[in-house]
Amino acid sequence: MTEPADLHDPTTTEFWAAARDGRLIVQCCAACGHHQLYPRPFCMACDSPKPAWAECSGVGTVYSCVQVLLPVHEELPPPYTSGLVELEVGPRLLGRLPAGTVIGDRVVARWRPDGTERPILYFDHVSGEGADGPVGRRPAAGSAGRTGTAAGEAAS
Repeated sequence: MTEPADLHDPTTTEFWAAARDGRLIVQCCAACGHHQLYPRPFCMACDSPKPAWAECSGVGTVYSCVQVLLPVHEELPPPYTSGLVELEVGPRLLGRLPAGTVIGDRVVARWRPDGTERPILYFDHVSGEGADGPVGRRPAAGSAGRTGTAAGEAAS
């Protein structure tokens, strides 16, 4: 099993403090405007030192998702949906997704406390959108391999 992220790493301290306050922050480079996450002491686009932190809306589009059917940790009982979300500001984040989520759904990040110093990142469908409602770029019926459904499930 994997151990939790190091909450006391100076590069990630601000990120986890914001997460405990329910805010999602990403690094933004003053020199080139590039947004990045995982935190680093330099900009990945231009190598400028010390990118600043910027709060973001957490709104993004599901880039990839999968339904987890086997346990990977005793605190994460299956089934649940996990996925990679591309934020409007650019970085992609892993997090838990609502059941029925498919690639292209519009979602918003939410932090949920887990009883430790490290909250868990969840995504909810953007208000008025979801598995049964209108979504951003939902795949067309029959677009094999890009539905985000588990094996044996019918694609939408």
